Amino acid sequence: MSIPTISSLPSAPSRSSSPSTFATDADTFFNAFPTLVTEINAATAAIPNTVLGIDFTGTSSTSITIGTGSKTFTTQSGKNWYVGQAVRIASTSTPSNYMDGQVTSYSSTSLVVNVTAVGGAGTIASWTIGPGISAGTYASLNGTETLTNKTLTTPVLSASAAGTTAGQLGYSSGLLSYGNGSASLTLVSTTGTQTLTNKTLTSPTLTTATVSSGGITVTGNIVANNFVGIGTAAPSTAVHVYSGTSDGNIQIESTTGAAQFVSKRGANSAYIGYDASGGLTALGTNGAVDVVWSNNGYTERMRMLSTGGLLIGTSSTTNLTSGASANVGIFLDGLGTVGAQRNNNACAYFAKASGYSDSTFVQFQYNGGSVGTITTTGTATAYNTTSDERLKENIADADRDAAIAYVKAMRVRSFDWRGTGEHEPFGYIAQERLAAGARNVHVPTNPQDMLSLDYAKDVPALALTVQVLLDRVAALEAAK
Repeated sequence: MSIPTISSLPSAPSRSSSPSTFATDADTFFNAFPTLVTEINAATAAIPNTVLGIDFTGTSSTSITIGTGSKTFTTQSGKNWYVGQAVRIASTSTPSNYMDGQVTSYSSTSLVVNVTAVGGAGTIASWTIGPGISAGTYASLNGTETLTNKTLTTPVLSASAAGTTAGQLGYSSGLLSYGNGSASLTLVSTTGTQTLTNKTLTSPTLTTATVSSGGITVTGNIVANNFVGIGTAAPSTAVHVYSGTSDGNIQIESTTGAAQFVSKRGANSAYIGYDASGGLTALGTNGAVDVVWSNNGYTERMRMLSTGGLLIGTSSTTNLTSGASANVGIFLDGLGTVGAQRNNNACAYFAKASGYSDSTFVQFQYNGGSVGTITTTGTATAYNTTSDERLKENIADADRDAAIAYVKAMRVRSFDWRGTGEHEPFGYIAQERLAAGARNVHVPTNPQDMLSLDYAKDVPALALTVQVLLDRVAALEAAK
């Protein structure tokens, strides 16, 4: 077999040529390179056969998927492949897709190769077969070898400890060691106590292990395979701590900083623990989200709103302060408003045990002083408005005629309540009382809210009117 001819390249472009001629000559020159590469490869492949009379190259159209293991190819006969020879079978069109291995048999047109390494992927039906590099031909570890800028993949070290020579590696009795020029230093020991500094452990399994000097002491297992188990070899969650019959506490400790458990999802974090800023027990989030307390199968019981309010027994503030629809629960808005709704029984209970002298259940304060109370004697309840002489000045008898006029201006009405349909035989209309100059009409700031009346403030005028009438009755009786 003769060595194929390599064609000469066209004339290279000259800088003395005109621009158009230079561009044409350059295109022709560079377009010839692919052909040159093909001819050089063919000539190189023919050299062993031509010079030595040995042919280790061939082709195959057997359709095979790239992978390791035994592969059988139909190829040309008369080649010089031998059992144990290293070969590379590469895609003719894409050489980066290849299989490396050793010939296990070659007979007639059948070539069997045990593939041990691959590159790329896919099922290919056009292969080029040539010599390969067998395992162990990079360097011999028998005797002394000098490896500079070399990568060792899965090396096996002989069972001898390293000497003191700088850079020398050795393995013996569970110790991986190296020489630093003056001593043999241990890299890793598979037995006894280990000190690991700035080391990365990939998928470790530690059984009854102790990591000292500021580390953790574990009795049981640490399994790092997506889940971590402490005290259990079968963790069922991301972190699973099992203490058997002992207390199962997890301690986070800091001398001056925060000591908190932090749960993070996306940009939001939730935390619980000791707050370093003021020595507070902290529970909260870093974002504008609610904090929920639940039990009994994650049933919600209480919710702290992101706005600062608190809900108990409900997850919504809807109608808790209006009663427009059923929504049982308690609402505190953080600004002093309290709302409670219960569809059966009382919404609020105030209780005292007998034997205590203070009968006040509720006290109302305004501007630092008491303005009213709700008290009980044990058998009756009183709603008290502050009327202490010490709070008043310019005290004089009320105008009797004004009292009569005030009472006469009261239009006593009968009506039906729109909400319930209940009939009221005697009552007032707040707007009529307001128009008559009554001072016991409450006009809310929001014009959409309802007007209300304090009936108790009518009592003094009614009492004075009754007194006037009693005096007149007494005068009439005396005149008889």
